[in-house]
Amino acid sequence: MRKSCTKWRADNPDKLRRMALRDEYKDVPPWTGRQIAAVLGGVTPDTLYRWYKKYPDLKAAAEEIREPADDAVVNALYKNCVGYTVEEVKETLDAQGNLLRKEVIKKPVTPMPNAQTLWLRNRRPEEWNNDKQQIELSGSLKTTDIPDDELINRAEAVIARRAKRAECDTQN
Repeated sequence: MRKSCTKWRADNPDKLRRMALRDEYKDVPPWTGRQIAAVLGGVTPDTLYRWYKKYPDLKAAAEEIREPADDAVVNALYKNCVGYTVEEVKETLDAQGNLLRKEVIKKPVTPMPNAQTLWLRNRRPEEWNNDKQQIELSGSLKTTDIPDDELINRAEAVIARRAKRAECDTQN
């Protein structure tokens, strides 16, 4: 007897969207191609990428389910750039474990300079990407007209002096 099998169809991107909303997949952060292929079951990443080319709606669905993770990263980066406050709850208990006092303490988290630099280099590269430097040179380069034979003789003399110096150093 043959078992009935519902095979996932690449031309049905809504199924991928519905799967991403399930509770069991809510903690899958960026939904890489490999993760999507594993969730679909029996589909290799290569097949999935071929389907992306063949079915643009499927690729759009995959990008759509990645957006919440991207948005969360953008929000976290922004908070790290400008700073934020964290609320901590401090509870005071008596000897029997009864709550005597509950205090909410707001602690500031200072902005992170590295996050600010990253943000500005990506958002305003013309102002903040100072990795490349423009150096202008002016003037002229003066050369002397020394014959090649003379240059060779001078170079050989320098090499001979260095060899003699190295020989003296090894003897001492």
